Amino acid sequence: MRTRQGILASLSGLALIISCSVGKLFDSPPTQVIGVTPMRVVDSAPVGSTTSRAAALAISTTGGDQPRKWTAHRATNADWLFVSADTGSAPDTVELALDPTNLAPAIYRDTIVIVPDAQGAAQPHVPVELRILDTTTTPTPPATQLAFSVPPPSLIVLNTSPTLHLRPYRPSRGSFRRPLRRPQLRHR
Repeated sequence: MRTRQGILASLSGLALIISCSVGKLFDSPPTQVIGVTPMRVVDSAPVGSTTSRAAALAISTTGGDQPRKWTAHRATNADWLFVSADTGSAPDTVELALDPTNLAPAIYRDTIVIVPDAQGAAQPHVPVELRILDTTTTPTPPATQLAFSVPPPSLIVLNTSPTLHLRPYRPSRGSFRRPLRRPQLRHR
């Protein structure tokens, strides 16, 4: 008898734990009362540079026209990233400065976290990346893969420079298995 009571007590405790966990599944996500643009900041500088890179975050209200108070902080407190204001009221603009002084070639990352004053509101995160480039070596360009539907376009422009001209493939009449001809060499 006591064994049954112990099992029932354990099962009721387990049911209570499961019901609490299931309840969290149906909780609504935090409301967004603050919006931030851009959603990511990426910049680069050559190694040895002492010129700060500037960026700006536009902070806006969502879901109403009323001003929303906010605070901002750096997630990892990177010493190369400076934020012009750590508090304000949306709509607002926060200026960022990315200082490459004395940084070795690498990719440096931090995140700006905007915390609205509304209880339970979503906190936008803006990743910030500073790439310090070693200018003594020539970087290998990334491989480019093109995929397009049939027929392929007759002109493709990559990053506005250089221009790559493609001609659509049109098989000549007859067999596809024509022998290749070698160019004739001229002797002098």
